[in-house]
Amino acid sequence: MKKKLSIRLFFIIIIYLFALGMNFLPSIKYPDSSLSIINLIISVSLLVTTIIKLKSIVVSQNNKFIQIIMLCGICSSLFVLIAYEFQHIAHKYMILDVILGIHYPLYIVFITPLFGLNYIFNVNYGMFSGIIGIFYLLGFGSMFYHSKR
Repeated sequence: MKKKLSIRLFFIIIIYLFALGMNFLPSIKYPDSSLSIINLIISVSLLVTTIIKLKSIVVSQNNKFIQIIMLCGICSSLFVLIAYEFQHIAHKYMILDVILGIHYPLYIVFITPLFGLNYIFNVNYGMFSGIIGIFYLLGFGSMFYHSKR
């Protein structure tokens, strides 16, 4: 059972790293660089694979690590959205600029692998991180629902 669980997590991590690598430059340079259908396919495959694999992981056991990752994804998406909205104010005050500077690593870790979905939405990175936060929230809610059943 543990070996099957670790294979599922390993598969998710491999697809995550592939999606991160493929979507890294377009997400950093957006809107100057354009997204292609390949970025969309990779992001959708990551999303679908994660949903399928996480459902089987949650059904097999209650995995606190995955729940913590989902909560971190929700919080980081909200933080990136707030940082984007207040970015013009933060440049005036050095301490706010330093605090909001943490949104770049959070953006890369939690938002960039799914950035190919912006091929559909075509919004700025702040709004896109809010949309991805909704996906994380739905994933966390479904994990919570399936773990209680």
